[in-house]
Amino acid sequence: MAVYVDRPKPIFFRGRQRVFVHMVADSLEELLAFADALDIPRRAFQDKPRRPHYDIFDEYIEVVKAAGAVQIGNKELVQVLRRQYGS
Repeated sequence: MAVYVDRPKPIFFRGRQRVFVHMVADSLEELLAFADALDIPRRAFQDKPRRPHYDIFDEYIEVVKAAGAVQIGNKELVQVLRRQYGS
C-alpha cells in the first residue's frame, strides 16, 4: 500500500498564485488515515465518485512527501485510481 502525489501544478486560488498536487492512495482508508495523521484539513478532501483525492497546496506538499508520499506522473496517478475504482 502506498500514497501518491502527482506533479505540482500552478493555479490562481483566492487571488494569488499557488501550487497544488492531487494526493491518492491504494485504498480510501489509507488515504484518509495518512491525511489525518498529518493534520491535513478534511476540507481538502474531494469525495469524487471513482476518484477520491486530496488537493494538497504548497504548504503541505513537502510535508506529505517527507511522510512517504511517492511523487508520480499524472498518467500514473490515473492508473492508481483505475486499479481501485475502475474507469
